[in-house]
Formats: sequence, structure tokens, C-alpha cells
Amino acid sequence: MATGTRTFGLHETLIEPQVLQPPPTRHALLAFLLTLAAILHIGTAGWSDIHNGVEGRNAVAAVRIVQGETTELRSESPFASWLITGSFKLFGVSATAARIPIALAMLGAIACTFLIGERLVDYWRGFIAGLIHLCSLGAFIWGRVVTPEPIFAALLGGAIFCLVCGFQRQQTRRAWFAGVWGFVVLGVLTKGTLGLLYPAAIIVILAALYRQARLRFRALLHWHFLLPFGALLGSWVIWRHLHNSGAPTELLLFGDQGERADGVPITSFLLDHLVWWFPAFLLILPSLFFASRKIFRPHEFEFADALPLAWLAAGFIPLLVFPGRQDYQSISVWSALALWTASAWDRAPRSLRLTGLGLVALAGSALAFSAAATRPVAVPPFAIADAGGIKTMLLMIGLAVV
Repeated sequence: MATGTRTFGLHETLIEPQVLQPPPTRHALLAFLLTLAAILHIGTAGWSDIHNGVEGRNAVAAVRIVQGETTELRSESPFASWLITGSFKLFGVSATAARIPIALAMLGAIACTFLIGERLVDYWRGFIAGLIHLCSLGAFIWGRVVTPEPIFAALLGGAIFCLVCGFQRQQTRRAWFAGVWGFVVLGVLTKGTLGLLYPAAIIVILAALYRQARLRFRALLHWHFLLPFGALLGSWVIWRHLHNSGAPTELLLFGDQGERADGVPITSFLLDHLVWWFPAFLLILPSLFFASRKIFRPHEFEFADALPLAWLAAGFIPLLVFPGRQDYQSISVWSALALWTASAWDRAPRSLRLTGLGLVALAGSALAFSAAATRPVAVPPFAIADAGGIKTMLLMIGLAVV
């Protein structure tokens, strides 16, 4: 054999040129989703005034800090106060500036829905879940109210995404689990101990269901993570005790004490969520009735199926027994609902998918027609003074759903 011979690769033996890389479909879908979310949330940030109640308390507390009247942050959500105060300093004191951090948080939550769905299955699952999340009526109505809930939803979505990546990738598991703890720290500064208990409950449920999850999630309890977590939160509690009048235990509250006394009745709470979760429940309603065996597969219950259900169980069931429940407090589980709805939609027969789409189109047409034909009315949590803007929003939502 000649000394100058060499080994040829497979692509060098073919007559045709090498196959080109596929188009960046995944990036295009994510960009399209975030563009729609930006138009819907940032573009409508100034459509109504700030109202009394929890929205007014959060905004007024930030205004007082900007005007120098006080330096004390709201004890139940210091991280949200930082974001709103920073927005006021950048853009001036206005309703739009107060809602910009909330709108950006909704963009982050929708992006996390896409990324989690992509990691669990593929980018088409993530896109469908993100689109369901974006188009839900509750995400638009309550996702623009100045509360810590949208911010916590984005942080929880980030923690779950890091958790899934750490579960799947052994080589970079420590880095991803560090990301989990980073989001948990911010979640505690946003929602008190709920920011720790919520993701912990999801992890415990998954660990109870899967042996692999138990083995891999043990790394979350390594002292490399627990020590910085305790040091950061301990430093914050000590600093707050020294510089503010509130007690350190205020950081451990689950929310505003004033909201606990008069929560939404459980019947109204459940009925309201049939509206807030529109059009997700209409998409899969025919499949739930006529093809439930295709959707619920107990013998093929994989990690990708368990995660959204564990998320829903950890976040929604406690609200049913909590007497101070409010409709907007369930925002953090809407990403899980979108992921589960996308999974059910993917398993449904084609005929039932078309039936679900027909129901959604019919409901969207009815919503758009009623918004255009009737007089402006107040839609909670907005007042009658904002009815004109609400009418336009409902018309846009109805047309978008169609």
C-alpha cells in the first residue's frame, strides 16, 4: 500500500454535497412567542390606573422610597419592591413604570414555559405550552396587576428549568443545581418561606415517584448549596432587623396579613379559574370526555408527565385549603397547567383536536362580539373608569383567540 494513502470520511465518498444545517426553527418560535408576549404585556402596561388594594399598596410603598419619605421595603416582598422602585427611578412615577417589572416577569415566565417544555420533550411542545400560557385570559388580566405573584412565577419557572437541566445533564449538574438555589433565594425574598416550600414540595413529589429523581436530587442538599443559601438569607434578616422597624420574622410570612381575613370563597375560586384558564380547558375538553385513556396513561407515567402534575399539586391544592386565597395567587401554577395541556393536546386524536379548536374559535368570536356590541363594563380587578380600555382588550383577546 502506498505511504500517501489516507482514510476518507463518509461525506467525502458521496457525490451529493453535504446536507445543510436545518433552519433555526427553535429560535424563531421562541422569538415569535416573546414578541407576542411583549406586545401583549409591555404594550398594554399603561392602559389602566393603579387601583386600591394590594396593587396600590405595592406601588405606594415604592413611590415613598423614590420620594425619600422612607427607606423601609415591604416586608412580605422586598425583591418586588426593589424592582418597582428601580423602574420608578428609571422611567418616572407612573402606572406604566409600575407595571414594567410585572410585564418583564410575565415574559420570563412564558419563556421558562417554552424552555421547560423543550427540555422535557421538544421545542414544539415548548412552543405550544408557551402559546397556551400566553393566550390564557387569566395570565393577561392578573399578569398585569402590580403584585409579587408574576415575579414569583418567573422565578419559580427559572428554578424548575434549572432543576430539569440538572436532572438530565450529569456533567453540569452542580452548576444547574446552583441555579436552582439562586432562584430559590430570590423566591424567598419575593414570597417568604413559600418561595422555599413551593419548589421543595415539587422536588419531594418527584423524588417519591422516581428512584432516579431521588438519587440525582440528593446533590441539592450538598453543603456547597446550603451554606451560601443560609448565609445570604441570614445576612438579609440581620440587616433588616438592624435598619428597619419590622421584626425578622416578617420575612417568613406567606403574604400580606390583610388579605388573609377575606379570601375568595372556594366555590367562586374554582369557578373563576374556569374563566382564567380559558382557552386551555376548552382545547382539551372534548378529549377529556371522549379520549381520556389516551391522555391519562398510568402505565407510561414518565418524568415529563409527572413534573407538571407535581407542580400543579404543590401550588394549587394548598390554595384550596388556605382561607385567604386570592385568584391572582395561582399565577405560579399556570405554567404547569400550560405544560400539561400541551401534553394532553399532543396525545388527543386529530378529530377531537379540531373539535377543541372549534370550541375555542366559537368562544373567541362570542367574546369579541360581546366586547364590541355591549356597553363598557368593569372587569375585576379593573374599575369602571378603565372600562373603555378593558373593552378594547377583550376585543383584542377574542380576535387573537379566533
